[in-house]
Amino acid sequence: FMIADKKVNVTAVVLAAIPYILLGFPWFTVFRDPWFEGGGLTVEQLQQGPSFGVAFAVAAGASFVMAYVLALIVVRSGKRTVLRGMQIGAIVWLGFIATLLGTQYVFEGRSLAYFGITAGYPLLGLLIMGAIVGGWKNRIGTGAN
Repeated sequence: FMIADKKVNVTAVVLAAIPYILLGFPWFTVFRDPWFEGGGLTVEQLQQGPSFGVAFAVAAGASFVMAYVLALIVVRSGKRTVLRGMQIGAIVWLGFIATLLGTQYVFEGRSLAYFGITAGYPLLGLLIMGAIVGGWKNRIGTGAN
C-alpha cells in the first residue's frame, strides 16, 4: 500500500488544511469556558505546556496529514465531488474520531457536552476538507480528473 498517489492534488490538500487550522481559533473561542470546564483545565495549565509556536506547528502538521489522507481516500475510492468528499469526511470522523474520543471520554467520565466540543471541531473540519479535496478535480499540469 503506497501512501503517495499522483491523483492527489497537493494544492487541494494545502488549501483543505488551512481552513481546518484556522477553524480552531473561533471554535475554541466560542466554546472556551465549557471546554475548559469539561476538560478540567485552566489557562495556567495550558500555559505550562508547549509554546504556542510548537503547539501550532504540531496542529498544522497534523492538519496537512489529515487532509492528505482524506484526499487519498477520496481519490482512490471513486468519483470526486464536493458531496462525496464531505460524506467520506463524515464517515472517517464517525469511524475513527467519534469512536476513539467517545470510548476515551466514557472511561474518563467526561460529559457529552465536552465530547460535542472536542469531536465537533474535527467533524466540521473534515466536512470542509472533504468538500475541498472532493470538489478539486484537476491535477496540476494535466487537467485530468
